[in-house]
Amino acid sequence: MVAINNLRRLLLPFFCLAMPGQIFAEWEPPAKPDPDAILEEARTDVRARRYEDALAKHLWFHRHALEYRKSLYGVRLSFALSNWHQLGKEYPTAMVELKKVRDQARKRVVSAKKDIREPFHDMSSINKYLGDQKQTANVFIRLDKNSPKLAATVYGIAEPDLIEEKNTKCAANI
Repeated sequence: MVAINNLRRLLLPFFCLAMPGQIFAEWEPPAKPDPDAILEEARTDVRARRYEDALAKHLWFHRHALEYRKSLYGVRLSFALSNWHQLGKEYPTAMVELKKVRDQARKRVVSAKKDIREPFHDMSSINKYLGDQKQTANVFIRLDKNSPKLAATVYGIAEPDLIEEKNTKCAANI
């Protein structure tokens, strides 16, 4: 049984890549969702090793929590991402999905003409948990080269990663 579970954990990320959009769990949010309760349920699911349900709840929380409570902005990019990252260490599919969300945010930043703060902040926060601050710095440098005014709107978010990557000589460096 242990060997089968280990094999599932190893192969599941590959199936997820082969079947994008696949539903991970039967979980559906309640009619009147409480984002805090859903995040707590995700933690409970991890402890109970209901990883698919936990992932479904983390995805829901990341995508929808702010629709219900704007005040969860910081929680969404800190505690919730930390929990999701921890889940990814136990359940590789969760790590695959976290990287997909990061990559989607990066694409929104690169293709946007305005209002990039939220996707840039999402990308930057996820990169911190993934240990990939260099990606954030590189995206900012590209943005600064192509659209300095837009880059200036997210400089405060990028600054720690730029300093870490020793790339502080940007036009938007105010």
